[in-house]
Amino acid sequence: MDAGEIVREPSLPHFRSDALPGRRYFFILAGPPGVCSRFIGQLVKTLLFSLLLWVAAAVPAASQQYSPLGVWADDQGETHVELYRCGEEICGKLVWLRTAATPTGQPLTDAHNPDPERRSKPLQGLVIMQHFRYDGEERWTNGSIYDPTNGRTYSCNLRMLQKDVLEVKGYIGFSFIGSAHRWKRLP
Repeated sequence: MDAGEIVREPSLPHFRSDALPGRRYFFILAGPPGVCSRFIGQLVKTLLFSLLLWVAAAVPAASQQYSPLGVWADDQGETHVELYRCGEEICGKLVWLRTAATPTGQPLTDAHNPDPERRSKPLQGLVIMQHFRYDGEERWTNGSIYDPTNGRTYSCNLRMLQKDVLEVKGYIGFSFIGSAHRWKRLP
């Protein structure tokens, strides 16, 4: 080959209608080089982006159907507890007690608290539930619940049974050994 000779690349078969007898539509589908690959690339990107948006919108809705946030009455009708967000977790405080005061009219206090400095704090407004994190399947786990009647703190899990029914399970050690109560949501 001489230095001044022009070298021609062989034409690609999809540019010649006679290269593929009986398949004249091949050129129309393939188009000029690069056009088809750019079109397919954009189509794939668009489809993947659409799929990502759909999944992102569907996952939170599917993962948590009911929220435990709100005011709940215990199963004995003695207290109302407000569950609220405290950072990334859920906490709960006493907002109503059937018996909120002593016979002399003084507010009930946290008399059984193991910390002597806290025994004078009123029960109403006392944070008794802490550290609950969503664990899937309508459950919030690894929390704790404080019982002001005996001054003890128990491990606790929450589970939404229905929109307005919350199972509160306090336990020591293993969650299958414990006491479960059903609280009802208040309007």
